[in-house]
Amino acid sequence: MEKVLKQIIKEIEERKIASKHSKNRRTGDYRIGLTHAVDIINNKIHEIGIMNDFKTHLINEQAQLEKRINKLDNFLMSDKIEKIVDVQKALLRVQLTAMITYNQCLTERIERI
Repeated sequence: MEKVLKQIIKEIEERKIASKHSKNRRTGDYRIGLTHAVDIINNKIHEIGIMNDFKTHLINEQAQLEKRINKLDNFLMSDKIEKIVDVQKALLRVQLTAMITYNQCLTERIERI
């Protein structure tokens, strides 16, 4: 939350500098209207909502992937695997490795949001 507040303050300061025509005659400070400040805050709130939705999406995707990883791993460890030709066995193992790698990528992405 502190990071978001710092971003909001930074954007307001940048907007103040960009709008040099609204300089306070008494103090010499640049200012922006309340409407502009509220717009900046609303935009940040919207961005936070989007990031939370995106993070939720990634978490759900990872949960589904982990179920598939476990299912495939259990299959590869079962007696049923013996009924499959060697090429398919090898491809399933490659697929499992790729799924595990993808899961690790999702973990890293989620941690960085």
